[in-house]
Parts: sequence; C-alpha cells; structure tokens
Amino acid sequence: MTKARDLASGAPAPAGVTSTELGYVDGVTSALQTQIDSKIGSAAAINPTIVDAKGDIIAATGADAVSRLAVGANNTVLTADSATATGLKWAAPAGGGGLTFIKSQTIGSTVSSVTVTDAFSATYDNYLIVVSDGSGSTNSNTQMTLGSTTAGYYQSGPYLSLTSSTVNGHNINNGSNWSGTYYSTTAHSGHINLQNPFLAKNTTMNSVLIGANSSNFVANYSGFLNNTTSYTAFTLTAAGGTMTGGTIRVYGYQNS
Repeated sequence: MTKARDLASGAPAPAGVTSTELGYVDGVTSALQTQIDSKIGSAAAINPTIVDAKGDIIAATGADAVSRLAVGANNTVLTADSATATGLKWAAPAGGGGLTFIKSQTIGSTVSSVTVTDAFSATYDNYLIVVSDGSGSTNSNTQMTLGSTTAGYYQSGPYLSLTSSTVNGHNINNGSNWSGTYYSTTAHSGHINLQNPFLAKNTTMNSVLIGANSSNFVANYSGFLNNTTSYTAFTLTAAGGTMTGGTIRVYGYQNS
C-alpha cells in the first residue's frame, strides 16, 4: 500500500478522488466489501437482529456487553433496578398524588353509546372515570355496563332535584346496567369510582351524577356487579335520546 500511495501522490488523482483519500486505504487483505461484511454481526458490533418488536431497547448487561430489553406494558415507565440483568425494568409510574392518567376518549356527535376499550389492566385495582362537557338531546342519565355483560348489576342510592325538597331513593336489583353519568341539553358530567374491574372479583362502584342545568339533578349511587369476570372495557349508553361531545377520562389509583 505504500507504493500505491506513492503512485497516487505522483500521478493525477482520478476525478472525484484525491490522493489524500486514496492514502486512507491501508491494511486491506481482501475485497473491501468482504471485510465490511465480516464486521456486521461480529462481537464488536451491535446487530439489529437483537431487537424483535417495536419499543424494544438495547441495554448494557456489563462491560462491552449488551442485551435486548423487551418493550413494557402500556403506561409503564423505564426504571432502574440493579437486581435485573440490564439494570432496568418497566414498572408502573411512581405514586404522585395517588392518581395516574390512563386515557381519554371523546364522545361523538349524536351517539346513543360510547365504548372505552383498554381502560382496565393489571396495573391498577381501582379506577376513577370522569365525564365532562358535552350535552344530550334530552335530560337523562347514561347506563354503564362492563364489557358485554348485561346482567347481575345491583345499585341503590338517593337522588335530589332542585325542583323538589324531597330526597328520593333508587335501586336496581339484578339489573342490566348501572347509572353512570347525567346529561342534559346544556351539560354532561359525572364521576364513577370502580374497584376491581380487572381482577377476578366482584366489581363495586360508586357514581356521582350531576345535572348541571336548571333542574340540578344530583344523585349518589353505589352498587356491585355479581360476577368475578375480568373486564378491560366499559360502555356508557344514553337512557334516552342521544349524547353529543364531551370527554371521558380514565385514571388509575396507585396500588401503593
């Protein structure tokens, strides 16, 4: 290669290639592409085949050693953990105020129902569902169901309207749904607390319905679903008329 460099420096360089550039070619023992290919996948290189799925990351397991860390579950965060091979793990976010936002979903225009999928998982045992804004074609409440289950719902509780000074009672005995939120021609709101919807236990609930209009309908219902099915989704269905707009937000209560 020394002679090659001497020749290169003593003769006009080919168009587009300088003698300095030719001088960088040194130590070649076989075809350049063959030598480049031999480096790919060698111990000295990180082979792209080490990862298998979207979200996988490459992490060190020691000095000059790497390994694949598989993507974590939705809504988990990367956390340092010296007990694992890579020193990292996917975990639920650290507690901060007790509630973690999971997802939101907008209610469409003039719909009779809306289903929220992937709302519940093993990450949390208890959940808060908040519905705000939006309106309805009439004054009524939504009927809440978990998954596709339409039986075994129990609920009771008091309700009061601004037009009445009497507190009334309400109950559902082995019904097809719970009362979830309240909508009117001017507003749609409510809060629903659920315990154990994902766990193999009876799901318990508490809902606060608020009619933010001239009737000022207010109700506080509690109940349970009499089965131990694991659920990941829920549906709110208009008891009368249709719903328009508004946002459903789902939060998980930290387990610890």
